[in-house]
Amino acid sequence: MAGNVWEWAADWYDAEYYKNSPNENPLGPASGDYHVLHGGSWSSDARDVCSSYRSTGVIFGWNDDVGFRVVEVVSPGG
Repeated sequence: MAGNVWEWAADWYDAEYYKNSPNENPLGPASGDYHVLHGGSWSSDARDVCSSYRSTGVIFGWNDDVGFRVVEVVSPGG
């Protein structure tokens, strides 16, 4: 997945959040000025093309190297 487009996340970005966040399932800050972008894109430097790489994205805007994933929850046996 890394290297196609940045993954737009619903989480708000705070560079300091993970210094004091819970060890399990950190939900991120409640608000902020920027959203989290994950993983780099086709236009990124090689060091940024990693699924764990995080950056910021403006709330309103458009860019041809930013996208999102659609997830469907499937129950076991269904």
